[in-house]
Amino acid sequence: MLAQGGAALLPEAAEAFAPDRLSFTYWYAADPDQPRVIAYDAAAHRRNWAELEGMVAEIDRLMAAGTADAWPLTDDLAECRRCAYQALTGRLSAGEAVLEAPDEDEPPLDEWLEPQWG
Repeated sequence: MLAQGGAALLPEAAEAFAPDRLSFTYWYAADPDQPRVIAYDAAAHRRNWAELEGMVAEIDRLMAAGTADAWPLTDDLAECRRCAYQALTGRLSAGEAVLEAPDEDEPPLDEWLEPQWG
């Protein structure tokens, strides 16, 4: 988004928002001397922008359909407990009475959040 519209934030320095000049740095307090830098470039920007345009087109298509079937809700209320959109779907209390044991094959939450570096 910054590569696509960043120049609107600072028109006098629009060149600063060229994809080849952008990167994203993950910095972890537990490992401050090892920041993870993800470079960006024009090819990645074209791919990312095309993917975003495709998603928006699909949302537009579903919205134009105007049917309830366009956005079906899951029948598995246990899934709702993990969903960020509970408030929007009216399922804030879905599945509250059911507690699941943690999956032994599932990594701890802190491993989910930490990117895997090869």
